[in-house]
Amino acid sequence: MAVTEVELTWTGQTGSTDDTGGKKFAATFIVTVDSPSDGAQVVLGAQGVGGFTDTLVTIGDAYAFGNDADSDAVCDSLRPTRFRETRLRWKVTAGWATPGSTQSGTDSSGNQTSDPLEFRDDLSIEFAKVSEPVYKAILRTAGLGGAFAQHRRREPGGGLFNVPPMAAGKELPVMSTAGEVLDPPLEKDHTLFIFRRTTSRAAFLFEDATEYSGAINADDFTFTIPGKTAADAEVYTAKKYTALADNFGGVYHFANGIFYWRFRYELIIDPKGWRVDVLNQGFQQYADSGVWTGRVDDANAKILWTDTDFPPGSLKARRVRIPDHEGRGLPKPSNLDNDGLPQGDGVDPLFITWSKLDELPFTGHALFA
Repeated sequence: MAVTEVELTWTGQTGSTDDTGGKKFAATFIVTVDSPSDGAQVVLGAQGVGGFTDTLVTIGDAYAFGNDADSDAVCDSLRPTRFRETRLRWKVTAGWATPGSTQSGTDSSGNQTSDPLEFRDDLSIEFAKVSEPVYKAILRTAGLGGAFAQHRRREPGGGLFNVPPMAAGKELPVMSTAGEVLDPPLEKDHTLFIFRRTTSRAAFLFEDATEYSGAINADDFTFTIPGKTAADAEVYTAKKYTALADNFGGVYHFANGIFYWRFRYELIIDPKGWRVDVLNQGFQQYADSGVWTGRVDDANAKILWTDTDFPPGSLKARRVRIPDHEGRGLPKPSNLDNDGLPQGDGVDPLFITWSKLDELPFTGHALFA
């Protein structure tokens, strides 16, 4: 969790001037850290620290490198960017500028201000299409499974033909009228809504950004999409589990005597939500007492599992294969119920909801204020 080396690289040095006599300069440092978890805040913490090959400049330092120097040009920005090839090396671009007229901008009300912490946010919105598998959908075809339902095998203990009610308007696994789920599943285009915001901050809030990077909202989260006037503004509410926070970053600046961050983040909105519903099915079942083993005795009577088959402390798993009506293993997975047993005909399938993303409250958090 520390910087181990700072080195000035002569590649990337630039300079410019304009018709007012103002000058700008840039130089590049290579900063090495000792942990891939170290971020921009750790890198910027090396400002002015000695003991390395070179010293990373500090915001407010005058421009001076070799034979090149301008005491009027003051360092006003440091921009760290992690190398693509390794997470332990950062390129830090330092910028200097000679004093000019006071920088000004507009605040959220459209009024002029010289306080960079009050500068109006930069916002952008775009829609992006992605391709996703379709595991379940709303059935639109009516009249399916009518005559077939009269001839379905209803052998207890066999889940090969456990077909749910195929009523139009119901959300079901994408399957045939015989209950066979399509594998591989169909795919379709899906549209995401991406909201990007850049705002002025006194602090980066690095630990919060690290915690929330890749997280989704555990609450309904409301934000405003501004318009030309207040009357044109739109209030959007991202329902819980639909907003993914990502791509946190920022640039450290110095303007009008104030140090500040231009802090940015993205909210990637999936109206269908980021959780995943997976059909509860498999080739194995829980060997509950009274479930057919798939074997018969000499009198051709079915042999059932009992609790004595799984004594306490036994390493024998109670998860066993599901037999068909002839005692063989199923060629296709069976829909399962809450207890891990095959579902019968005419029973709605069970979907289990999963999420690999952290779910955190967004409302009122300083990152999104």
